Amino acid sequence: MLIPLLTVGAIIAGATDQAGATGREVLVDRSRLAAPKPYLGDLAAAFVGAEVEGQPEASSYVVSGVTVPPGGWEIDAISVYFRSPATAPGGKPPSIKGRLNVVLREGRAERPRPADDPRKGRIVSVVVKPRDGFNEIRAEGLGIRLRPGEYWLGLTPVCRPDARGTRLVMRAEGHAADRFEPAVFFPEGAEAALGQPGRWNTLTEALRTTFDGEVAMRVEGRRLPRGTVAVAARPPVEAHPRILLRGVEFEPLEKVPDVAPDLTAAAASRVVVVQLRAAPDQAVCARLTELGVTRLDYIPENAYLVECSPDVRDRLAAMPEVRWVGPYHPAYKIAPGLLARGPGDGGEPGRPVPCHIRVFDQGTASRKEAVSRIERNGGVADAVRIPDPAGRSFRLMPVHPRKYRVTAELSDPMILALARCDSVSFIEPYRGDAGGGQAGGAVGEAAGAAIMTLSDVRSLFGADHVEATGGYRGRGVRGAVIDTDVRDDHVDLDSRPTLYAVPRLGGSPFHGTATAGILFGDGTGNPRARGILPQGLLVFAAAPMPSTDHYDLDTLARSITAPPYSVVFVSDATGHSEFTHYDCHSVELDEAVFDRDLIVCKAMGNSGHRTAMEGGWSKNAIVIGGADHQGSQSRDEHRPWGASSFGPASDGRIKPDLVHFASGIIAPDAATRSSYAPFSGTSCATPLTAGHVGLMLEMWADNRFGTWPRGRTVSDRRPHAATAKALLINSAAAYPFEGEQAPFSRPHQGWGVADLRRLDLLRDRLFVVDEDTPLASRQAITYRLRVVPGEAALRATLAYTDPPGSPAAGAHLVNDLDLTVTSPDGVVYRGNNGLLAGLWSGPGGRPDRTNNLENVFVSRPSAGTWTIEVAVHRLAFDQYRETPDLDCDFALVVSGVGRDPVSSDAPDHRAAGEALPEKSPR
Repeated sequence: MLIPLLTVGAIIAGATDQAGATGREVLVDRSRLAAPKPYLGDLAAAFVGAEVEGQPEASSYVVSGVTVPPGGWEIDAISVYFRSPATAPGGKPPSIKGRLNVVLREGRAERPRPADDPRKGRIVSVVVKPRDGFNEIRAEGLGIRLRPGEYWLGLTPVCRPDARGTRLVMRAEGHAADRFEPAVFFPEGAEAALGQPGRWNTLTEALRTTFDGEVAMRVEGRRLPRGTVAVAARPPVEAHPRILLRGVEFEPLEKVPDVAPDLTAAAASRVVVVQLRAAPDQAVCARLTELGVTRLDYIPENAYLVECSPDVRDRLAAMPEVRWVGPYHPAYKIAPGLLARGPGDGGEPGRPVPCHIRVFDQGTASRKEAVSRIERNGGVADAVRIPDPAGRSFRLMPVHPRKYRVTAELSDPMILALARCDSVSFIEPYRGDAGGGQAGGAVGEAAGAAIMTLSDVRSLFGADHVEATGGYRGRGVRGAVIDTDVRDDHVDLDSRPTLYAVPRLGGSPFHGTATAGILFGDGTGNPRARGILPQGLLVFAAAPMPSTDHYDLDTLARSITAPPYSVVFVSDATGHSEFTHYDCHSVELDEAVFDRDLIVCKAMGNSGHRTAMEGGWSKNAIVIGGADHQGSQSRDEHRPWGASSFGPASDGRIKPDLVHFASGIIAPDAATRSSYAPFSGTSCATPLTAGHVGLMLEMWADNRFGTWPRGRTVSDRRPHAATAKALLINSAAAYPFEGEQAPFSRPHQGWGVADLRRLDLLRDRLFVVDEDTPLASRQAITYRLRVVPGEAALRATLAYTDPPGSPAAGAHLVNDLDLTVTSPDGVVYRGNNGLLAGLWSGPGGRPDRTNNLENVFVSRPSAGTWTIEVAVHRLAFDQYRETPDLDCDFALVVSGVGRDPVSSDAPDHRAAGEALPEKSPR
């Protein structure tokens, strides 16, 4: 067996902790110890009794599984922790010896091979340090560089045969998330007492060894970056940057819009608009904080809504970085048309109508202030009226409170009163009371309509391929379905338990049974209706119709991502296709993905127009539109589904992200336990896409893409949400088009249809960055990747989970990262340039200032080294929360290239059992 050592690499964020007091990064930290048990002796005592090199050895040797993700790791120090003995040993020598064991894990073995004798490991100096209740055995200055992979790593003593005796016990607890447990090796000489000569065993509570206490380990060192980080080139400053608010744009130094007196901000208002002279960075944000200014929301271009006292405002305007300071008028807080309602706008003028009131502060004070103003004016907070089933009268319906939102029926005077409140960010119409119908799809089809089976879908988009080549059926994948109700005793769903994340609400089960069956049906009643994840587990979250506002997405996301649910994706096809702008629902969906790193597939809607469901204009979710299969497996015959909502978003963002079939898919039906019916709508397209997400997550957990994930379960080992999105979009099967008059324009197909066969065939030519390198303001990172002769395409996808935007803004990108790809002969391609007009990128172009997902697709790329750059143009809010700095992370997927960056450093391979050098060559 070889132990590879190398000189260039990186580490996946999430597999590491941040630097501690030593300034080192942490690859693994298992220093949590279980409660001690009354056994004799411990490893610290064995180390204290250690002798110098050359003496006989009788200690057992302990190693613990360690995963080194893509790029590699330089190990500088290893600490092993054990409980202090009941009676502390005498004085310890100033310097003792231990063996450092590094064994490459082979295949799927759960412990090292018997031939991997750890006594051949490298001898290093160790120090024993007493801590509170335990001892630390530490070796430093190691300088070992490991390639990506799975290893057994250990630090064990060199000691006399009679140092501490043999009839003692070690325990191994709390390492389940690391996928394999610590293991112990019994060398010759121990077999008489233990009866297990010369073999490895996984540690258990009852395993007798020469030690006592739980094995725990901390491995420190540094990440070996795959790319080169440098200062990014500063783009030219906008000559006339405009303030972009919803319904009004202006250049503040030229002319500020006139505002009616009753919609003008008071002089004592604490919320103002501050525009900077350039894109914000950490230095200017720190200066604002020092001045007593709180940044609330980002407003393009280069502006914030901030809170400060009136006496600070003059000092704020005098800052050299500040271009303009102006009032945040109540007029800017009210959705256009809300005060000018007529019969076509939801009611007669003056009649109260349901509204969402978004507040700035998630604490209780802002909500209480808004609720108090509503109640003082005779209103009821967090409740709206909806028509009764007969449509003849109205009933009051409670709405689940949100941390940033209050929902209430407001008259014009109440709207004006709330808009003057400093804690209120924006007021918009509530769209959840347009009742009727299933959430977003239809059961049944018109006579003669073309239909397709799930078996056809599995064959066409790769589910059958990955099952045949890798055995992927959704095993260990848990997905949440948000829908009305489900018939969980349907024969296709009955083989596995359905978990309920919220109480069932007694809605119609037809829609939910179809969406759940598309995802998790096992084909018991009809093999041709077998779902995409036939071995996955359904977690159901009920959302009643006609309103979807009973559940709080933030609370739901927090619940379902934790045990016992451990959900890895969400499929949500509920709502009403009435939203034209980035609304409160889209903000809250972006918040949920941002806060919980949860992969959410959201139906765009069935309006046939540029209107979307609640959350359909989200930046961070995977928004799904509809395609029509026309009854054919030939992609040339597919067309956009005529009733599907489509983009672009009001600020120009590319939506939907992906499409799938939204017409006539045979799915489980709730009429009987074994019935099936055609199902249509983006409610059909969404679970189809989510199912492919689930299979991709199973493949990722199995290291199908060479990303070396850590953890024991699919949930532990899943990629970040932005990475999952980038993988699907990079490998999507796009429908051909040129210009906006083709059947499939970019706004009608997004980036195509998720295709796992394409992704799987690219797996050995895939370079993936799973949010492993944070970037600060004005920084850029470059990767040098090799393209071999004859490669069909180079496809680069940058995605990042953006902080939520403001519904008051006219554009909603907050942080702005740029993707640039340069060919070996110097041709430059910028993210999304040319891709609105066709499938392939055009050279040159301007940076994309609209989307948090950028692509560069190059057909028949020239062979040689290509440079991929990700640069930070603007950091308005912190995105990478693991550090105290203002920084961000990102996902990058490049296909058609080598897995490893181009480097001049040659790898260093050493055989297992061979002593490691004192310092590996750099």
